[in-house]
Amino acid sequence: VASRSLRQAKNMLEIAGLEIKELIYRPDMATNYVLEEFYERQQILADSHIEAEMGSGITLYVGVEPSENNTFVPQVVGLSLHDAKGRLWESGLNVGKVIYEEGINLLNQKQARVYAQSNPAEQGLALGTPIDLMLTLDLDRVKKVRVEAEKLAREAAEERLRLEQEMADSLARVALEGATPSEEQASEEATEDDFFE
Repeated sequence: VASRSLRQAKNMLEIAGLEIKELIYRPDMATNYVLEEFYERQQILADSHIEAEMGSGITLYVGVEPSENNTFVPQVVGLSLHDAKGRLWESGLNVGKVIYEEGINLLNQKQARVYAQSNPAEQGLALGTPIDLMLTLDLDRVKKVRVEAEKLAREAAEERLRLEQEMADSLARVALEGATPSEEQASEEATEDDFFE
């Protein structure tokens, strides 16, 4: 999956029955493009013939321009572990600790849902930051916390957009003020124009 976008790489690994183990970011001109991939410390090249068990994790080294080394945490409360991992990886974040409530085992693990995440949705973080996930089988609990989590995520997203708009307006105002000649300059230019006429 090297030389592909992170999203493409994630999809290709899933089709092959594999997943991302860890995203490691390195300075590069192309943000979120896979530079190299490893399975158990062994680099995977185009002509490699490496066998791995289904569900194994692949470490991806991903490029990032230093000025673009940030992302926003997605809202994953209410999702299965599989879907939550996918959302985190697509946002350039790693999966940290996965904490299961008592009673969750290999037989019912797929029914468990995320009821808490270590960082709130819409928080800005550096690419590659790990996010811890807490899972439960109590779907009523998940439903309640999901409604609240989605409300908070919406409010945070609106606040972020408001701040971005304020910043854009402020920059536009500064640019406009810098481009508009002062009245004194305008009158001097008018006098010079009159002279040449």
